[in-house]
Amino acid sequence: MAHEGRWSGGSVYRRPGYEQRLNPRMRAMHKGRLANLGALGNGTADLVPPLPVNSRLGANGRMAISTHRATRNAAWLPKRPVQYQQLRRGAPLSQPTDPFTFTGADGASWGTGWVFTFGTGDVLTNRGRLVTGTGAYDGPAVYYDTALADVDFRIDLEIPTTDQQYPEVRMRFDTTTYDFVRLIFDPGAGSIVLQSFDNDAFSAFLDSEAFTWAANDIIHIRGLVEGTSHKVRVWKNADPEPGTWNLEGTSSLGAGQTKLMLRTVTSNLGVAVTNYWDNWSFGVPPSGLNNIIIGMDACIV
Repeated sequence: MAHEGRWSGGSVYRRPGYEQRLNPRMRAMHKGRLANLGALGNGTADLVPPLPVNSRLGANGRMAISTHRATRNAAWLPKRPVQYQQLRRGAPLSQPTDPFTFTGADGASWGTGWVFTFGTGDVLTNRGRLVTGTGAYDGPAVYYDTALADVDFRIDLEIPTTDQQYPEVRMRFDTTTYDFVRLIFDPGAGSIVLQSFDNDAFSAFLDSEAFTWAANDIIHIRGLVEGTSHKVRVWKNADPEPGTWNLEGTSSLGAGQTKLMLRTVTSNLGVAVTNYWDNWSFGVPPSGLNNIIIGMDACIV
């Protein structure tokens, strides 16, 4: 039998003979407010059970949680406090590995969602391959629209050589004005660099750090874009993810844009080079999920 009741103005859930009290910290979440996890895209939320007593995942991919009224097929215990589970700050939204998978046959296209603005790419041994031409500063460019202006993204990069190529990730790439902020690997300087571009022209140096690699190293990249803040972590396959950001900078260029572009460019010598991308995923930034109720133990037995 379903037991139903209502929240009173004093943040107490009541039905005849029973009551559930919100602790003071959670009273502000009372009175019918909704918490939502934001657009989930093609991914799925990693929810911590038990689920709220009155929640649903809407058609738009948002989790609505109501604290105004509770209905549940369960027995309520008298006057036992309601407990909440919350996302911890710093844990990103869980996303599937390779949601836009590179697991097609060798020679296949990158798949739905990837748009090449210059050059072409294909799949080779379950990785996305980019190959430059032989002209000076030649190189393919491909973007994906995440539908998230603020985004926490990850991708792996394998660079077969230690010179003659400059892989980059462009954040908030604007396909009309060509504004963006980019992370670029500079083998000549032995560094990674964060820069902003206005109308495809260099605008500002934001940050840099020494970074070198050996041929065929697999490099993990994590980017966090929130408001005007751009942060990047870069580490090699044998190392743990750094506890701090390697590069940080602020730029309003590309504000509101939701596209992330991958590109590799050959040097002025025009030597054709190749690199590989894999394990592409993205989600809502951790701060966008902070203090959101995602679970509730309402004294169910």
